[in-house]
Amino acid sequence: MDCHGDKTIEKTLPNGQTMSLYVDLQAYRSSVHGGGSCVTCHADAKAPHEKLKKVSCGKCHGDAEKSYAGSSHGKLHAKGITDVPGCDGCHGKHDIRKSKDPLRGPSS
Repeated sequence: MDCHGDKTIEKTLPNGQTMSLYVDLQAYRSSVHGGGSCVTCHADAKAPHEKLKKVSCGKCHGDAEKSYAGSSHGKLHAKGITDVPGCDGCHGKHDIRKSKDPLRGPSS
């Protein structure tokens, strides 16, 4: 969190847009994965690092991965269409809350 705790950390994407790399530690600690460390999901994260491999939610959530694969989004992704939502499109990234959490957003 020495780097990703900085609200100004960002990278420039190939299309010229910028993407924030900031991780809100408080939101992460309040999430369902907040008891883990960065390497629980980002196995290749060793500081300093370049681009990390895509996180595989199916490593722990195999049933959800199978369900996604059968969904319209999963079928499009399997055809090579990459601009469809993945797990994080609905569930968030570092702020995933339990389904019964009152702070969970309507689209989470």
